[in-house]
Amino acid sequence: PPSQVVHNGVDLRRFRNDFGPAQISAFPREHGFAGHDYVVGVCGILRQEKGHQDLLRALHMARAAGTCAKCLMIGDGPMRPAIESTIDSLRLTGDVAVTGVLADLRLAIAACDVTVVPSHNETFSIAALEAMALGKPLIMADVGGASEQVEHSGNGYLYPKADVAAPSDRIL
Repeated sequence: PPSQVVHNGVDLRRFRNDFGPAQISAFPREHGFAGHDYVVGVCGILRQEKGHQDLLRALHMARAAGTCAKCLMIGDGPMRPAIESTIDSLRLTGDVAVTGVLADLRLAIAACDVTVVPSHNETFSIAALEAMALGKPLIMADVGGASEQVEHSGNGYLYPKADVAAPSDRIL
């Protein structure tokens, strides 16, 4: 028989936005953000290939251009000290919160206005699927199966990996 591709998936009965407005607005406030802040989320282990540093530079550019966007980094990992150092050096303290490992990340994703997947190396992003299942638009590096997940200018935006200006423009 011919080969078939079986893509990753998520349980749509579990990954759906059943949270109320009070729950959704409380989560960013618990992480130091105001109710009117535009929250850009990124979900994943803090490793070099996941591109968190690119997102911080993109956020810095977007804030310099006048947006009040904040970033919620959902996860933890070996790059956390370097990421926190970049947050400090870009003067983003108070504009970026790192949640650490969460037992259930659904509310954290639901509390974001948009999700960015800035990976330099990815196969078929589970984080992207989880964000889409929760109704979040995506700004995603065009790596691996990204173009199979996101229709550019349809349900999100694709950009060349490691490009910092493109996600900054999309955040704006």
